[in-house]
Amino acid sequence: MIAFRCEIIAPSCCRSSSKLCRLEKIPEKSLILPNVLACEHCDAKRFHMEPPSFCCRSGEVKIVPPPMPYSLKRLFTGSDKECEDFQRKARTYNNNVAFTSYAAKYDRKLTKNKPGVYTFRVQGQVYHFLNSLLSNGDQPSGIQLYFYDTDEELRRRTENCDKLRESTLKLLMSILQDNPYAKFFKSLRDLPNLEDHTIILNSNPTLDQRVYNLPTASQVAAIWTEIDDDSVDMRPHIQVYSHSSMSYRVQPYYGCCDSLQYPLLFPRGESGWHYGIKRFHKKEKKGNLSAINQSVDLSSVDTPSQLLELEQRGTEDYFVSAREYYCYKFQVRDDDASMLLHTLRLFQQFVVGSYIKIETSRLDFHRKKQNAIRTEILQGVLDSIAIGQTQGSKVGRRTILPASFIGVPRDMKRRYLDAMALVQKYGKPDIFLTMTCNPMWKEIHEGLRYTEKPQDRPDLLSRVFRAKFEVVKNELLHKHIFGEVAACVYAIEFQKHDLPHAHVLLILKPEFKLLNAESYDKIVCAELPDPKEDQHLYSLVVKHMLHGPCGDMDRSYPYMKNGSCKSHYPKDFSEHTIHAEDSYPCYRRRDDGRKMKFVGMNWIIDGLYLIIDTSLL
Repeated sequence: MIAFRCEIIAPSCCRSSSKLCRLEKIPEKSLILPNVLACEHCDAKRFHMEPPSFCCRSGEVKIVPPPMPYSLKRLFTGSDKECEDFQRKARTYNNNVAFTSYAAKYDRKLTKNKPGVYTFRVQGQVYHFLNSLLSNGDQPSGIQLYFYDTDEELRRRTENCDKLRESTLKLLMSILQDNPYAKFFKSLRDLPNLEDHTIILNSNPTLDQRVYNLPTASQVAAIWTEIDDDSVDMRPHIQVYSHSSMSYRVQPYYGCCDSLQYPLLFPRGESGWHYGIKRFHKKEKKGNLSAINQSVDLSSVDTPSQLLELEQRGTEDYFVSAREYYCYKFQVRDDDASMLLHTLRLFQQFVVGSYIKIETSRLDFHRKKQNAIRTEILQGVLDSIAIGQTQGSKVGRRTILPASFIGVPRDMKRRYLDAMALVQKYGKPDIFLTMTCNPMWKEIHEGLRYTEKPQDRPDLLSRVFRAKFEVVKNELLHKHIFGEVAACVYAIEFQKHDLPHAHVLLILKPEFKLLNAESYDKIVCAELPDPKEDQHLYSLVVKHMLHGPCGDMDRSYPYMKNGSCKSHYPKDFSEHTIHAEDSYPCYRRRDDGRKMKFVGMNWIIDGLYLIIDTSLL
């Protein structure tokens, strides 16, 4: 998985007094990030090099999260057998009691409950479907289960998934008794002639998220016998059908989307992000808001087109965007009683869904602006027919995204051309450096609570990695540990198991380029360090950078292919760095007799390390 970010930097010139002087002394301990004061507006914890407006826009965004019920908190944080089972299957329990069904293309290999690192990863769009009230002979699910009495509901829920504990499901059902959506659907059991009524859910309950208030059943839903009355609010709603062969899709910009899909994260039916959430402090930079409020009712903002109309009139700074909303929710605060960040595997799914919601919001914004960029001159239905296009999937009017939209082909091509322009001017890159996130970093473990593991906190991993990477960039570009840098290009990617890593290309100035084997040997080698002189470096290399044993010692090793290691280990000995036959470098690996016992066998290190990495592992 690639985070489509590639940044190009041309640092200022600052001549170093001693070339590679910082590489002559290896650090004796791991680098610890400096402490940063918490946000003065929302008390959010900040990491090194994070801007002060990162969490709440300097006090403009304020959301009051209700506390999680104690019985539900115990399931997420306890250590007994029932809690451990719930923590491993938190996503399954949530989907069992959810009101909507979750549809996405995700990697099943990474989401199985087997030993190893659990990661939830999807590709493409995420859909939330609301089924009809009565099932059509199939196994009931979602809101259909709320029509049964308690015992029958519990029995059918356990039939849907026999791996779930009956006692835990019964506890979750009791917790959701105060949920306004659960109350409403259960009340429909006593409604006569259900098919003669129109049942709707309010897409955006009228709640002020800056104040602690909770929705009630009358706010989230309504029952109408007819809809011809002029007094009825005709804004977009979610209509619930009694019998239907199709499911209603709940749009991601509905305020009820999160509460319907994640009842364990919003047990009291709290609203999620939706269009029209006002800022705590109003801005008046781009127009007179009082004049706009007189002509447009801000409480009637329900669709992207209405929001776009207001944005074009100069009120984009009046509402809280999806990114700002979830950025506020994902902050680490000592007094946060919502427990959102500590819901383990369910939090992974929620983070993925939130990012897709933000991306969907951006796509909707550009989709509504197609007329502004004159896309009528681009390919349409008539143009497709004129060129003889016969496939229906390729006929139509395309949505053109600007080059500023991160990740689109135009953006990637622009970044590629910028990088090639740097190579054309400054020459080929001299150093290729990779920095990988280490889940054992002290800052990460200090942020973990209860029974959490590093993979349960993708937000913490990304923020700590970024802070460490900023330190690395400072070492490279300003302290010149490899010499003065003419240009730098880097890209940040994410591994399958959710750990970020950065690939950095450095182009040094002519007087600092590495032109001989001795200059390469000063910064890179493939040897075991001296355990007496560099004890800390030795421990890091032994812990993180050993490859094998493979070959004749272990033919079942995952890297074995056709009877040999596909990475061509062990490497040949070499007194200096040289070019091998395949043009790849063969780094210095002297036969100094240093060995170590590894898994009951003597094995010489064959990995490659850069000295720059040692202070960050």
